[in-house]
Amino acid sequence: MTPAAVAVWVGLAPGLAADVDPARLARDVLPVLSDACFACHGPDEKARKGGLRLDTADGQRSGGRSGRPAVVPGDPDASELYRRLTTADPDDVMPPPDTHRTIAPDQAARIREWIASGGRWGRHWAYEPPVRPRVPRPDGTPVGNPVDAFIRARLDQEGLVAADEAPAATLIRRVTLDLTGLPPTPAEVAAFVSDPAPDAYSRLVDRLLASP
Repeated sequence: MTPAAVAVWVGLAPGLAADVDPARLARDVLPVLSDACFACHGPDEKARKGGLRLDTADGQRSGGRSGRPAVVPGDPDASELYRRLTTADPDDVMPPPDTHRTIAPDQAARIREWIASGGRWGRHWAYEPPVRPRVPRPDGTPVGNPVDAFIRARLDQEGLVAADEAPAATLIRRVTLDLTGLPPTPAEVAAFVSDPAPDAYSRLVDRLLASP
């Protein structure tokens, strides 16, 4: 993994491409439905309109009084929820104009992505067992560390090109300052620069972490 990978990984992780990180219920769907839909189609039976409940899987599948399912797993175009969120008909669009709430195009796209991926409904992510994502291969070539593969996928998505790896002398200075608060000695720099082994950086990090 390149030294820059750790610094940017956290910032990149939440927005990976759909084929790398499918839209997640708690991150992309629940906040939108909760803000824009649950007031009229949520757990409050007295406030529920059209007999439609969107806060449960059964409610989404059965639909409301219209009989049309709000969510058809795997088929956004057959899902009444997605149709209502994206229609231009003011009589059908949801949320209704008089609520002064809107669904942004990117939010609707994420809901479409979620439905297309199966429309899985479940608990908040904190209560779900973690699932290891598939490591992408953006250009078909192997990468040294899986984190780099996710970063490269996001860079490709954004049309960006990664900077070249910093020279060895710069790498040892950065990591030594980061881990010890002190710069490397000239002898340490010379030893690292002259070390051709592919695990030279990993061994350097291990040595610095073990330093008192």
